[in-house]
Amino acid sequence: MPDLRTKVVTDWLDAVRPVRLDDAWPPALRPVEASVQATGLLVEFGQILDQLAHRSPEALSTASMDREFQGDLQLVLAQVGTARALAFFHWLRATGLSDHLTIEDALLEHKTPAGRALFATVTTIARQATLQRLISIERMDELVSATDTANKESSNV
Repeated sequence: MPDLRTKVVTDWLDAVRPVRLDDAWPPALRPVEASVQATGLLVEFGQILDQLAHRSPEALSTASMDREFQGDLQLVLAQVGTARALAFFHWLRATGLSDHLTIEDALLEHKTPAGRALFATVTTIARQATLQRLISIERMDELVSATDTANKESSNV
């Protein structure tokens, strides 16, 4: 990882996302990712990051803390859909870099338009996942059952 091929990242997102919404924002894939050239460049980008992580985790860590590199990374991640952006963050944690949280925080800073866009993407996805858990059919069924039980018990008193 990061294997940034379209099929790989969309399958990964479908596996980790609790509910798939076809009209969800942000989308799993954005139009900019549709061209063969863009897909090839994104796959190559993922391979370079992966090679760097395997050859020299320290070099990846140092590069990731460089402001210019962070800016470039923010620009890429802000323009791709959730499948690739989240696959990148998942991969970053899986690298075992001790400062991965510092790197994530730096990428999600609000100082640039790309950072704000990336932050909005991640927080929107987190918010959607939280709401889906809170308002899930199973949870509502449990609530109705508990309410029915409480109503029956109160009518017996």
